Amino acid sequence: MGIELIIERRGRLTAPISIEEWLQFVATQADLRFRTEAHIAVNPVDASKVNVFAGGGEVEILVKDRWLPFFRHNRGKLRTKYQESFEDPLNEIRIKIIFVAKAMNSVIRTDADDEILNWESL
Repeated sequence: MGIELIIERRGRLTAPISIEEWLQFVATQADLRFRTEAHIAVNPVDASKVNVFAGGGEVEILVKDRWLPFFRHNRGKLRTKYQESFEDPLNEIRIKIIFVAKAMNSVIRTDADDEILNWESL
């Protein structure tokens, strides 16, 4: 299943990240776009392919001329699969994650524990 990276707001008086806020933010970023292609899954019983359509808050990031999965909006939080490459402070996606978290007045953590990641931008 793997670990997920989460961007979320903390505190009793803070509002979750709304889908509208996420959609508006993505629309202002040249290196982000909404995923429109379906995910393709394989049925384990008969090996047939099944198209699972992307949700409205699922976003891709442009890295070196390739569109890669970035974050999806889910219940007031932004989620993505954690990648070992995020350990590198110079990783382009990690840098964008920090930018997004700051723009959303949010923190970064994993679903493995509740500890906030202390990532700093360059």
